[in-house]
Amino acid sequence: MKTEKATAQDIPELLDFVHNTFRADNPEHPRFEVLYPDLFLPTDEKASRHLIIRQNGKIISCVGSYPMTVMIAGCKVVVGGIGQVSTAPEMKGRGCMSQLLVDSIARMERDGVALSWLGGRHDRYGRYGWETVGTDFTYHYHGSAVRHFNESLLVTQSLGRETVISETMFAMRKQATTVEDAPENYQARLGRGGSEVWVAHPKNAEEPVAWGVVFPKARQIADFCGSVEGVVQIVKSAAFRLGSIDLCVSAADRGLNERLRMECAYMGFSAKSLLIVSLKNTLEQFGPLLVGRLPVGFGVTLKMSREDGSCEQVDLGAGGTVVELDRKRMARLLFGPERATDVPGVSPALTELNTLFPLPFTLPELFHV
Repeated sequence: MKTEKATAQDIPELLDFVHNTFRADNPEHPRFEVLYPDLFLPTDEKASRHLIIRQNGKIISCVGSYPMTVMIAGCKVVVGGIGQVSTAPEMKGRGCMSQLLVDSIARMERDGVALSWLGGRHDRYGRYGWETVGTDFTYHYHGSAVRHFNESLLVTQSLGRETVISETMFAMRKQATTVEDAPENYQARLGRGGSEVWVAHPKNAEEPVAWGVVFPKARQIADFCGSVEGVVQIVKSAAFRLGSIDLCVSAADRGLNERLRMECAYMGFSAKSLLIVSLKNTLEQFGPLLVGRLPVGFGVTLKMSREDGSCEQVDLGAGGTVVELDRKRMARLLFGPERATDVPGVSPALTELNTLFPLPFTLPELFHV
């Protein structure tokens, strides 16, 4: 079986194939071009993000990988999202998916990706190196618990597909845990899923202090940015108007977490599956955060072994004691949720690692692929 990149001419067949495959388990599953219109534009660049296998000229298996840059605590982290994982029913068990996932990992390595994210089942993807981790927090806010609003702020709302995100609003995202994006792609995403844009602004001014993307049907805030006070006002307003609201907040957003812990029902860690594509790229891209956490005079050498027997080695600080782990345990060390010294293969004596790890990692729900 030969793996190849899809082309623009393959997009109609590809969309029909993945829709029919996902609809087999969920007859109500929407078409992917409706969910993610910017990912399936009929261009070679968009199409090439999908690796496919053909038999007798027809697509029988597909995996999409979507590069994105995530802004976390002042760090730019290059991530590859995995999605549209599908194989024709008659071809299951013949190695198509294994070949596509292995080739996708190799492709992400060539593209300079640090981490790969997916939201699929751990029992299915764990053997390829993805590990379930989590360092962010999910909050559930009941409308009946709303007691006090900030009387100086108003919250307005509009349909996502009709909202124009101004340059000022878009620039606010750079201060948040978010995905770096182009305004036109962001605008395309706002048109899906019945999203609404909620904006907090002072009573006597139109300039926003915070705004977020809300999915009323799911009672979920998918993306948000701005001042802590403004975001909290949006959360309270959404909970009051909709009855309840959920949102996921990065561990890096400390000020917001502190406020929400006081005002919301805390629900614990929000899990996701991460694969460390490149240990070197991951530590380099989280460098601004690690420099501030690194204890004076401390050094350690992290060594990640790969499935093919090769390994990747990076010195932190001055280097020193070698900690050798496979991909999955390295993901647990770097991204938690347990303490670094609780990960099998890490010496309990290396308590300094607990000040370095886990690292925060969050993808806004609006951009999950």
